[in-house]
Amino acid sequence: MGKRYEQAFLDGYKPVTIGWKGKLFNEIYYEQLIKYPHINPYEGNPNGYIFFQNNQLKETYLERMKAAKNEYEKHIVLGEMLGFPEKSVKKYAEMRVLEDELGEYPEIEGKQAVGVEWAGFYFTTYLDFIESEIQWLWETYQHPKAVNNPLCLWSKDVDAIEILYGDCGAINEAVRFIKEKRNLVPINI
Repeated sequence: MGKRYEQAFLDGYKPVTIGWKGKLFNEIYYEQLIKYPHINPYEGNPNGYIFFQNNQLKETYLERMKAAKNEYEKHIVLGEMLGFPEKSVKKYAEMRVLEDELGEYPEIEGKQAVGVEWAGFYFTTYLDFIESEIQWLWETYQHPKAVNNPLCLWSKDVDAIEILYGDCGAINEAVRFIKEKRNLVPINI
């Protein structure tokens, strides 16, 4: 596992993070994070917290969540506030709505989804636009403690693929490999 999301937050470039106090939540991080503006309980869990770099971000989050009309919009607000790329956030929100409607994990998501882990950011993106989303991450978070962290792509059907910071060629190769593994590449005859 790469850099923890709590550490990215404490390093100052991750705007918002979520934490759970208890066995799974590192008490060292908790003691540092509790000093930041936060909401507790989070999602009805008394051990759940959402931490913000400043009060303005907390107020923005509360205002946007209050204005959200449905679960789709709430997913959008949370994903954007956590600092994830826009297309990934929107597609993830669409997939959660579809999952609720179907009552099961959407098959299309299984074919398209890829996990991304970089410098304390952990999120799902999709093969149709993964390259631009990773480029956005690297361009948006130019913090000295973020750059040069390796990026990792992973999914249930693909072992973790580590990519060096800024290596766009390796991203293209990884996407091609994943598409081939999932039989998503057209065969030339």
